[in-house]
Amino acid sequence: MNINDILTVCLITYNHDQYVEQAIDSILMQKTNFNWKLVIADDCSKDNTREILKHYQQKYPEKIHLILQEKNVGPARNFIELITYPKSKYIAYLEGDDYWLDENKLQKQVDFLEENNDYVIHSASARLIKNGVLTDETIGFEKESKSFEISDFFRNNNLVSCTIMYRNVLKEFPDFYKELVFGDWFLYILLMHKTGGKSFRLNEIFSAYRIHNSSAMASLTDETFVSKHFALVIAIKKYLKLQSNNKEIVNSMNFYALQLFNFAVKKSKFKAFKIFLVNFQHCKFKTPFKQYLVFLK
Repeated sequence: MNINDILTVCLITYNHDQYVEQAIDSILMQKTNFNWKLVIADDCSKDNTREILKHYQQKYPEKIHLILQEKNVGPARNFIELITYPKSKYIAYLEGDDYWLDENKLQKQVDFLEENNDYVIHSASARLIKNGVLTDETIGFEKESKSFEISDFFRNNNLVSCTIMYRNVLKEFPDFYKELVFGDWFLYILLMHKTGGKSFRLNEIFSAYRIHNSSAMASLTDETFVSKHFALVIAIKKYLKLQSNNKEIVNSMNFYALQLFNFAVKKSKFKAFKIFLVNFQHCKFKTPFKQYLVFLK
């Protein structure tokens, strides 16, 4: 990988043989006035994905580099090996079952980041693919473009991963990163914390985002979904060494803890009490005691 390349596109794949050609073609169609490379990391797919990747690499040997895992290493490790490989100034990220719609996506994003040094991430919105059909439904779209500070990510993930481009400043990740379900969300925290920079979400549609009814995320129960959010917020608080006087993180902790408590109290008061204790441990006397009592009635 040439250190002089301004951009590397990082594509992650696992059992994506039905979709990955569309993903790669949407990358290759990009129109830019700069050089870029494509790095693809495959986590030992069991279907025909790897053969498709090798075909493209043979066709574009100067453009495409493959990271082919010899055994299944899991999405987190595959992701880390992928995005720490490039030496370029910027990284654009895409998963093998999504694809880009705007042929000028990369050019728009590089132009923005080159002109705005106080931003570390650029993103946009996506149209949803449901049951194999590209719909008019969108994710992350609003009429106005938005800027985000790091505190805006203490409760919500404000970006759509298949649209992002960011400054290549991360070469290592905390050990607990591999345990997080919402790795993209914490990636944004790491990037903004590392640089002190902001995130930008353009009010345009860049990508197509595929919804899988059988995906691991879709199979989570409501309680587990909230639990994973709560765990992420705790990870953010610990990593950033935030105190209980930080209003944004406390509000987020209370938000998810109360939901978990409401789920738990219907099944086990002991489990519910443990959630309360964790909330109190992190928020001290800013814990919403009265709201907990409402759930106990």
